[in-house]
Amino acid sequence: MREGEECKCNIAERRNTVVCTFDPITPKVTAYDIQEWIHDILWNPEKAVNMMQIDGLKQQVHIKLAYTQGVNAVLRDMCGQAEYGYSNEEMSTVIIAMAVM
Repeated sequence: MREGEECKCNIAERRNTVVCTFDPITPKVTAYDIQEWIHDILWNPEKAVNMMQIDGLKQQVHIKLAYTQGVNAVLRDMCGQAEYGYSNEEMSTVIIAMAVM
C-alpha cells in the first residue's frame, strides 16, 4: 500500500453480511445448531450463504451472503429479529442486523 492510500480490506469483509446476535443470558449454541437454524429460518436460493463466522464471546454469528439483494431480503423478511428454539423448548429472540465495520 502506498503512502496516503486507504486500506479498504474491512469494507470488503463486511459487504453483504448480516450479524445475528443471540441473547447473552441463554445457553451457548453450537456451530451445528447455528447452521441448522440458518438453513431453517433464513435460507432460500437467492440468499445463498457464502461464509459464516461465529463470535462465541459476543454470542454473534456473521453470515456473508452471495448478493446484496439477499441481505436486503433477510432484513426485510425477518424485520430485524427471529426466534431460536433450544432443545429444552426454551425460545429466545435473535437480533438480525446489517454488519458494520
